[in-house]
Amino acid sequence: MKIYWCGGGGYKWRLRYKLGKKDSYYTIGDYPTIGLSEARKIAQEIRNLLLKGKEVTESELFRDIYSLYSTIYRQ
Repeated sequence: MKIYWCGGGGYKWRLRYKLGKKDSYYTIGDYPTIGLSEARKIAQEIRNLLLKGKEVTESELFRDIYSLYSTIYRQ
């Protein structure tokens, strides 16, 4: 997981992962809206989803991560 500059859009957290042989990226969210500890939790959840051995599409990742966001922000 890294933080990167989006030109005029500020900083964003981004996670690189592989699906098969292809490198893919998932943008976790904006910094500082999402802090380091929250970004790490979300990145770990993404890794856990990917380690299940099945290919996970972006829409499935979005649905699962959205539920994680909801859980984090309700606390």
